[in-house]
Amino acid sequence: MTEKNSPFGQMKIIYVMDPYCSWCYGGSPNILQLYNTYHDVVDFELLPAGMLRGEYEVHYTPEMERATLRSMEKVQHDTGREMGEDYLRALGEEDALWNSDASCHAIEAVKRIAPNKAFAFADALLAARFHKGLLLDNPTLFAEIGETIGINPEEFLREYLKEEVKQAAEESYNRVNDYAEVYPTLMLINGTDRYKLEEGYASYELLEERLLKILTGKPIAAEDTEEEEEDEAPRHGCHDGVCYL
Repeated sequence: MTEKNSPFGQMKIIYVMDPYCSWCYGGSPNILQLYNTYHDVVDFELLPAGMLRGEYEVHYTPEMERATLRSMEKVQHDTGREMGEDYLRALGEEDALWNSDASCHAIEAVKRIAPNKAFAFADALLAARFHKGLLLDNPTLFAEIGETIGINPEEFLREYLKEEVKQAAEESYNRVNDYAEVYPTLMLINGTDRYKLEEGYASYELLEERLLKILTGKPIAAEDTEEEEEDEAPRHGCHDGVCYL
């Protein structure tokens, strides 16, 4: 992305998320609002995490369903974003396989053809999964989702099928660990300094408060920097196929 024509052009906010992350679904409206409000003055970059792939892809089991339902209750309570009835029904599909690769490739395709729509597209993917209960494994579905936010479906499908998009997704996966231990994470980079605007889940008010402190040069609390205790258990968020309570 190009630098913004503003005093904050050297700053970048990196958003790490995964389309199968329930905490990402809960917090996505806040992230989208922050992007829509501040993308003209601060660069934003979205990194799809590839959370469910390889050894972490998930096959349905009754135990998995019970664990997911427990996590869902916490997400809904803390974020106020309700899961859809269709998603609840989808949890009972025993032949379902959850794998993040296809949806993360879709995000990378959108980043290439319509970078200003990437955050809205990520939010739409999360809604397709956690509200409508759809499996995120079909490029035609991704094209239909993109069309609802103004992305040409034919152009999307051409881009999605390119080998470069798969390579871009792999590069994103490799970069994720530089910025995030759980998803979602919102990391602000300012030169050599890093500040966690969000790690797991934060309200919009808290996100904006932390960002404005940095933009206006006010003191930043220690817990908002990367120097916080590394062994502290995450309060919210998902990682390696597990969504913490």
